[in-house]
Amino acid sequence: MPKMTTEERFERFHQENPRLYRELRSRAVALHAVGATRTSTKALVEVVRYDHAIRTRGEEFKVNNSFTAFYARVLVADRPELASILTMRAMNPEYVPDLVNLGLRAKFDGAQARLV
Repeated sequence: MPKMTTEERFERFHQENPRLYRELRSRAVALHAVGATRTSTKALVEVVRYDHAIRTRGEEFKVNNSFTAFYARVLVADRPELASILTMRAMNPEYVPDLVNLGLRAKFDGAQARLV
């Protein structure tokens, strides 16, 4: 079995952990709404890690730090206004998220749109 790329591992992790993306998006949108001028997805992930540690007992919250660059691009693709506050470094190759495949946009299928 071929080794998965970081992009493939990210997309699988995202599909298995949709709550994390919702938390990251909520926090980024809140920062944007109060006029924040700059943040990073890494900072957002660290806040979620901290909150999870304070609120829960048992299993440790785990997310690969390599995924933060992918989450930044998904956040901006999903909510373009966040581009003004999220810092991002270049990726090689650049990741272009497929919001339909990631379950964040409806897929147009014939006469009606549906989430896939």
